[in-house]
Amino acid sequence: MTATRSARLRDAAVLVGLLALAAALRLPGLAARGTFDSDQGTDALVVRNLVRDGVVPLLGPQTSIGDFHHGALYYYLIAPAGIPSGGDDPIALVALIAILGVAAVGVTWWLARAIAGPGAALVAGLVLAVSASAVDGSTFLWNPNPIPFFAAVALATAWLGASSGRTRWWLVAGAAQAIVGQLHVLGILGLVPLGALWLWAVRRSPGRRRALIGACVGVMGIVALGYVPLLVYELGNDFPETRGALAWLAGTGRPAEGGPGFLDRLLFVPLRILSFPLSGLVTRAPVAAVLSVTTWVAIVAIGALRARGEQRLALAWLGGWAALGAILLAIVVPSLGTVNPLPADHYHAFLWPAIAVAAGVATAILWRDPASAEPADAEAADAQPADAQPGNAPDGRRRVAGRAAGSAGGRVGGPAARSLGGRVAGRAILVGVVAATVAWNLGSQPPAAAADGGWSAAEAAARRVATATDGRSPALLGVPHFKGTGAMAYPLAVIGAPAVEPGRASDVVVLCDAVFEEVVGLSCGGAAEAARLADAGITPGPLLDRFLAAPDRWVSVYGIAGR
Repeated sequence: MTATRSARLRDAAVLVGLLALAAALRLPGLAARGTFDSDQGTDALVVRNLVRDGVVPLLGPQTSIGDFHHGALYYYLIAPAGIPSGGDDPIALVALIAILGVAAVGVTWWLARAIAGPGAALVAGLVLAVSASAVDGSTFLWNPNPIPFFAAVALATAWLGASSGRTRWWLVAGAAQAIVGQLHVLGILGLVPLGALWLWAVRRSPGRRRALIGACVGVMGIVALGYVPLLVYELGNDFPETRGALAWLAGTGRPAEGGPGFLDRLLFVPLRILSFPLSGLVTRAPVAAVLSVTTWVAIVAIGALRARGEQRLALAWLGGWAALGAILLAIVVPSLGTVNPLPADHYHAFLWPAIAVAAGVATAILWRDPASAEPADAEAADAQPADAQPGNAPDGRRRVAGRAAGSAGGRVGGPAARSLGGRVAGRAILVGVVAATVAWNLGSQPPAAAADGGWSAAEAAARRVATATDGRSPALLGVPHFKGTGAMAYPLAVIGAPAVEPGRASDVVVLCDAVFEEVVGLSCGGAAEAARLADAGITPGPLLDRFLAAPDRWVSVYGIAGR
């Protein structure tokens, strides 16, 4: 067997192993594992209306940072998974997101290997495969959850386009980035690393400037094409999305009342963002967060100093993008400066592949013996696939290592021995860091059942409501008023008792989220529901049922007086 064939088999085995590990952590038990609240029910209902009734959405989910929406491409992306069941199986939608989470590991592995070889690929793929945060984001229905896959594709194909000179890869990067920006409005920041790499490519190959400019125009066109549904909506509705986005931008950088100031955010938010895929939410494990970020910064910084050629460029590009992205988010999203029960860490999912690949590339660079003094051309060759660059084949690495050992194998106890000891200690530290990261994340995996019971509990709650109303279609109200009712509306539609407008209903279901009791100023279980009914102009009849569908989620079923 040739050395090249052996290297390919090893690569394939590592990749298959990483994908199997990622799948084992993400795919089992999706029905109870992922949360199912108003966002999930609303998304599933939109997909159901699309595949069953042909109702094409022009807007995506409502944002939590302003009075506007994410992109509609999210619904078009997950809709094919809903076709077999006619939109009645939300777990099929979640399974698609979980598969994309597994695929993100494969793309991350490929990008790290293209930059710095198999060792970098193993570490990068392993970091993302076991990341408890990435696993959690692969197990429930939510618009930001597919972002890591498409962000990884955008980075990988941009690197391929820049390093190979083939402009068509830039168009693939543009398409992936267009989806990232549609999945979450903050994903538009993903154009920053693509633009930086494109400028490097223009400077590197001035003779290809015209082709690269054409590729840039193509990328911008693809990104703009994704906003066609939004444009159609805006033209027909007097541009409410534009006005909402402008209002949000006008308040960018101002912290919420009582929130941290700008300098405090610049210290806290990068720590929060960089630690999230490595050790989880900073407030749950602050010591682990500080250690993981400090270690990541040290490894990436030292690796960048020791790297040469395109590996140094790649490490500066990825590490710099992760740091810059964290700073930009600290500026434009003041709410990241505080941590509350509501999720916010999906805001930076597009940075996770860069964090993982930078860790893998830096680790591979530091793993090499600095005393071997590899020439720049050997390092550049190591950045390319084995079958494309003979210098990166295993026998080539052995020859380099052999020369280093021969030149250092002189006096026992001399500089060679000290160099060997330092190399062994350095590699032991790297192994320890990677092992600790893997162990921490494997020990911090999300539970096998969501706290709210997932889709199974939501469906059971809907059936209980249907029993209380004798199968009649009820009206739905949320407490507080801005809390959606999708967690009940979707399962009611699935079981054949779809919600209707209050004027057409003889029963009303009030969904009260106790997390917001302080905002409402009233307690769930009676007072908050009564106030909400009064606001809606509904005179309640008898209380037909009241129960906790999940922790903090009260369901109250009333008859409507006079009907």
